[in-house]
Amino acid sequence: METHDLRVLLLLDRKVGCFARTATLRWWRCAVLGEDWYPLTARSSLNDVLDDLCQREDRANGLQDFELHLLYTAPTLLQLSEVLPKLAELGCTRWQILRWEPLRDRAARLSGQAPTAALPPDDWLTQHLLPVLESNLERNPVAPPAKPGAELQCDEIAIKPLRAERRQLEAERTAILEQMVAMQLPSMEQLISYLPAIYRNPFVSIAPHDLALLAGRLQLPSITSPWPEPSADTLLTLQTRLRRLPASESERLREFCRQLPHRLDLRPEMRAWLGEA
Repeated sequence: METHDLRVLLLLDRKVGCFARTATLRWWRCAVLGEDWYPLTARSSLNDVLDDLCQREDRANGLQDFELHLLYTAPTLLQLSEVLPKLAELGCTRWQILRWEPLRDRAARLSGQAPTAALPPDDWLTQHLLPVLESNLERNPVAPPAKPGAELQCDEIAIKPLRAERRQLEAERTAILEQMVAMQLPSMEQLISYLPAIYRNPFVSIAPHDLALLAGRLQLPSITSPWPEPSADTLLTLQTRLRRLPASESERLREFCRQLPHRLDLRPEMRAWLGEA
């Protein structure tokens, strides 16, 4: 079976670390933008990390020859929303996203050693956690010699928990991907707050059920008809807040506006923000 180099990104405590493995070399740490644990902030993203990884590998086909595994904790979930388009751009088609906690807990049970810090030491990661991850990948399966019936039955009993764990991880991966799709859209609260700051009377053209569909939400928003125009002072405050949003949130809202099919009256002072001449 064809093999590929492994790269694992650990998204822990709002930082990211990288470990690598090849068919001939065991796990080792790779620096991320010159640091063991690179901080993820409002001004840094996983796209920067992936670009750095691609540049360091210096391969003409980008990350096409790699398997990439991202282990995340809740505080870094939002960063994952930008990853999928970047992976496609870099040619990486073999990847998965997994929660950190189940793998950490399983490695602790098997090794009898639990990490005591948010950022575990390298030797615990390379000797205990990463081998557990690798055992789930089913790399290079080879047909084993025939075993007696009793031994096969024992093997089946031992494998059952692993199969159940695999199904759980696959279900978690599906849920994560669904969350990532949802995260690429602005929240309903942002839309109701900021659309009137971008357009004049937006809810005259966009009905509540249409807004719910466009925002990927099941519940209809509470929008009165007619929706009053904000006062001059309120409008200025909303537009100031809008311009101060984090870059990722601002871009999601901007992209949502660009894709609106309705004929809306864009406020002149927001043309530059939306990228229109």
